[in-house]
Amino acid sequence: MKVLRSFGLAWGLAAALGVLVSRTALTRYADRLQAPTRMPAVAPPTAEPAPDPAVRRARAVVGGVGLLVLLTGVWKVLHVVQPASYVWLLVWLGGAVVLHDAVLAPVLTLLRAGTHRGLPALPEPAVALVKAGFLVGGLLVLVVVPEIWAQHLGPLNPTVLPGSYARRLLVALVVVAAVTLTGVAVVLRRSRASGPGEAPSRSVR
Repeated sequence: MKVLRSFGLAWGLAAALGVLVSRTALTRYADRLQAPTRMPAVAPPTAEPAPDPAVRRARAVVGGVGLLVLLTGVWKVLHVVQPASYVWLLVWLGGAVVLHDAVLAPVLTLLRAGTHRGLPALPEPAVALVKAGFLVGGLLVLVVVPEIWAQHLGPLNPTVLPGSYARRLLVALVVVAAVTLTGVAVVLRRSRASGPGEAPSRSVR
């Protein structure tokens, strides 16, 4: 048991290190994508601006909190989950990774491309509200659909899933859509009141 706990703790540290490294690599890749594609013929040498200390502190705090949460989760798993269930736990974690990379990431990429191409006339705050609505609705679906499926299969204990989750999910999605559309309408009204000369500035990638 001690060997398994030590292995789990080492695995958690390695996962945290991998998250930090991948975050740094993705940040550098995003910076390269946002850099201008064409450079002037003669560009004066400019010194790179020093990173904002407040941003560095905020990143350090967020990274520390994430690492603490990860280690707490690993510790709880090692003390709550039986060693015989570690294999199924790894299968479940692997399934979550496959679900994210094979389903969620492509869907979110298509939604992002659709918002930039299908809503070119909307100002940036309205597009941000639409994205936020999709994000909240998607999170609700991800959280509630497994409960609906488990309720459909029939739990062994009828008091485990007693609610009408499908109806509640539908009501929540309607509320999210109503709030999103209301916010978009308010933004459009303010944009029209400010004058037609201000066109929405949004870079389509």
